[in-house]
Amino acid sequence: WPFIVSEKGAMAMPEHITTVNIPDMDDQHKELFSAVVALKDSSSCIQDLERIIQAVEAHFQAEEELFDKYQLPNMKTHRSEHSRFLVTLRKTLAELATKHEAKADLSADLQEVVQSSVKWLKIHTNAYDAPQYGTFFKDGEYIGK
Repeated sequence: WPFIVSEKGAMAMPEHITTVNIPDMDDQHKELFSAVVALKDSSSCIQDLERIIQAVEAHFQAEEELFDKYQLPNMKTHRSEHSRFLVTLRKTLAELATKHEAKADLSADLQEVVQSSVKWLKIHTNAYDAPQYGTFFKDGEYIGK
């Protein structure tokens, strides 16, 4: 799992985010939120967004390994949501890199990336993660279907 916490080190769980009952996954969610929020003040936003994408990929892989290991039901849509978010992040990275090379001001773009990514992560964690796999765990232990 890539360590991506910003220099500020803030790792509070954002408001209105439901635990998934797996401490490691909850910690990953906190790190992702912190890194995304820190992006708007980043002096190396392209590299930071690349690291965020790597962390998101690793997080999604860890989740999907849980789906497979415990044969959790109804995960096809969940996986497709992961894929769609990664496609969006990669497209955004390419667009930002092009603007960065042209020495464009990225502040408005970064604000939009932060807002849309935080919104997606909140919705996804609450609508997919917590109800779809969080209900099968307690204190990090699998409790069954």
